[in-house]
Amino acid sequence: MRRVINTGVCLVALVANIENSIAQNIKESTLWGAKGVNWNSAGRLPDFSYAGYRSSENDLPNIAQIYDLSNNAITGTKAKPNDGVNDAPFLQQLINAATNGGAIFIPAGRWDMDSDISMNKKGLVIRGAVNGAGVPTTEFYQGDPRFPAYKTSGSVTAGIITMQGSQSFSAEIGKVSVDAKQGATSITLTNVGTLAKGDFIRMIQYDPADGSLADFLTGGAYQGSETINQKDKFRWFAKVVSVTGKTLNLDRPLPIPANVKWNPTITEFNVAASVTEMGVENIQFTFNNKIEFDHLKFYGFSAITMSRATNCWVKNVVIVDSESGIALTGESCFNTLRGIKFRDVQRAKVILPLPGSTDYGYKITQVGTGHHPLYFLSSFYNLVENFVFENIYWHEIGVEDHAHMNVYRNGKGVALAFDNHKLLPYSNLWTNIDAGVPARIFWNSGLNALDANGLDRRGANAGIRNTYWNIQFDNSVHKMPAAPNGTAGFRSLNLVGIEGAKVNEASQLAELTASTDQVAQPDLFQAQLDRRRGNITTSTEEEVVSDDLESISIFPNPSKDGMFTLSKECVWKVISETGNELLSGNGLAIDLSKNPKGVYLIKMNNKVERVVVE
Repeated sequence: MRRVINTGVCLVALVANIENSIAQNIKESTLWGAKGVNWNSAGRLPDFSYAGYRSSENDLPNIAQIYDLSNNAITGTKAKPNDGVNDAPFLQQLINAATNGGAIFIPAGRWDMDSDISMNKKGLVIRGAVNGAGVPTTEFYQGDPRFPAYKTSGSVTAGIITMQGSQSFSAEIGKVSVDAKQGATSITLTNVGTLAKGDFIRMIQYDPADGSLADFLTGGAYQGSETINQKDKFRWFAKVVSVTGKTLNLDRPLPIPANVKWNPTITEFNVAASVTEMGVENIQFTFNNKIEFDHLKFYGFSAITMSRATNCWVKNVVIVDSESGIALTGESCFNTLRGIKFRDVQRAKVILPLPGSTDYGYKITQVGTGHHPLYFLSSFYNLVENFVFENIYWHEIGVEDHAHMNVYRNGKGVALAFDNHKLLPYSNLWTNIDAGVPARIFWNSGLNALDANGLDRRGANAGIRNTYWNIQFDNSVHKMPAAPNGTAGFRSLNLVGIEGAKVNEASQLAELTASTDQVAQPDLFQAQLDRRRGNITTSTEEEVVSDDLESISIFPNPSKDGMFTLSKECVWKVISETGNELLSGNGLAIDLSKNPKGVYLIKMNNKVERVVVE
């Protein structure tokens, strides 16, 4: 059935990000089904829709400007772009003075940043300038590595900017007193204290001496090896809908059981009292880095570190010649990274295919110039969207140390590695991504640390319910067959819409793996979010039409280079699939060449037309 959406009433921007699907065999996943009819909160597919800024219930805010780095009452006009002088102390002065938050504007040009910038003010934003195409024209430049000598990669290097939160958790309020099943939205406590409707809670579950929680999270593969440091392997956050006696009714389903044996402990998460709502926008981070990457040793070129950050964001950022890009640590949760691009310039390495090579020339021992561009440790419910990797890195996207319920969507790369870095990361989602060369997508890493019995004390690469949904390989230099592998030991793994994917364990599920298969919901996160909002608009059968019959046409459509021409001049806007306005203008030409390929809406006066960038 063809659904028609009347844009004369409402501009619908949640359109499936697909290429021309006429020749595709569109099918529903057994895990989801049309409009989520098959989904079961007690099943193997988690509800990822709560990832991102404010659980994806609000879009990113536009914070009002309070300072201009080049001209303000605090530092005057001392800070200037393109003069080779370290501007970090001036920026830090403005941050320290911003007691009530607000945006600090950094005009276009190169600003030297040769010392740390600490962001720790609620509501604070650092915002650069952009050109007409939305590309950052403000550059933060670091000329020397953070550490003059090689630094062993045993910890995350601090970035030029450290977004340091201070999450506000109460003392223990109570413990879950009655086992609650996965999918439950109510829990009964020993004590509810003063918890009331609208409060946010955090639940922690701890691994007992018998390792039963670790055994559950590894799908029965626990061998007593995941024992380094933390016993608190599960952290969960939810909003209180109502309180009945000692029972909390919550706004979201439990992703795993709450087992009294695992000591489920409840504290209040006072988000409003936390250092939160911070952002970095429209900045290019450039490093004077010519060093070819040497694994386990690296220079300290790092852009942004987010620690204990909640409801924060990084938007429209380019990172050039870094060792580490953006790292989330220390229980950072509900943050959004949007429009992130990674590029190497000084040390870009071209890796050519080797004739007859089984790995298509992308040697695992030779890949990459940077180390961890996107790296999440002990961080939960974060969202990364609209990302681009222009070069190959050691681990493009890494999760480690029981990081879970993080979402990576709408991105592309040359030969992406979706790296599960041990210490029990689990239940993360990769969806609607063009991975490029397929040989590395399941290449995982993580330093081995053997115990006295020869077991890896860091455990298996990943735990249960990792989900890979609609992963393509179109951005390859050469058209190559899919070769996904390396998933042995991953329990309850979900592989949906990945050409050539095969199960390696009995608990794994692979479906829609033929080259002609097209999963009906290309972006699982968006489909789950629409279902939660009661706004199902992502079916590939939908068309966007308009009551306006004005005869403006767009060509070519689809476009291979992202350039579009209108048949007559008009005021136009480009809307993303998530409903965000990306560009606007007045004229005949629309340039989307710097945007990820996919589907966009062009609003021309009152007419709306869907266009595809291939």
